[in-house]
Amino acid sequence: MKQLLGGLVLGIVLGAGGLFGYWHFVMAEPDAPCKGRCGEGTVCEAELCVPAPIEPIVEEVVEEPTQKRKGKRRKGKAGASGADEGEGEILEAGAPAWDDDSHVPKFDPNADQVIGANEGSERLSNAVVNSELRELDDEFQACVVAASQRVGELGSGRITIEFGVSSKGKVIGVNAKAPSNLRDAGMIPCVRKHLYAHKFPSFDGPAMSIDHVVEVK
Repeated sequence: MKQLLGGLVLGIVLGAGGLFGYWHFVMAEPDAPCKGRCGEGTVCEAELCVPAPIEPIVEEVVEEPTQKRKGKRRKGKAGASGADEGEGEILEAGAPAWDDDSHVPKFDPNADQVIGANEGSERLSNAVVNSELRELDDEFQACVVAASQRVGELGSGRITIEFGVSSKGKVIGVNAKAPSNLRDAGMIPCVRKHLYAHKFPSFDGPAMSIDHVVEVK
């Protein structure tokens, strides 16, 4: 019984194979290569069916468009401080424009002064000067915020300032120096502009020369 069952199964498999082959031969053209015996994935060579050569897969390389950094180029210039404030630097898109400090004169600490006969020798104390400069904290902080919006990363550094104050409390000139990261972000013209606009207390004496440091962390 087991032998009979095995023979039936084998016979069905062979019969199915023969039926498939018969259909294949009948559907093929009479003059087909290898008489149509070669199936999918094979080719006829010298009346023999051999595996078809594998065609190389060519991957299409799609180049992503280069994203240009959107921004405005600001032509560098030597400001009134005499320092190069950056040349051709790129501003971030939507960043605030640089402050215009062209009206701020450079300070000459060695300039001759005309002192009247009745002029006193009074000077502003360090406490008064520091108190006045603290009033500019908000303006200087705004300079830092604007500068950080113009560049990818502002970084830290010190802005060294030298300026003069007349007996009437008016700032007569401002010099400023800073490392390149702060200078190229527009910190110098912003600081000079705000300092020049500040009014100090008047005093009875010759013009004063004052040094100050703004530290950016």
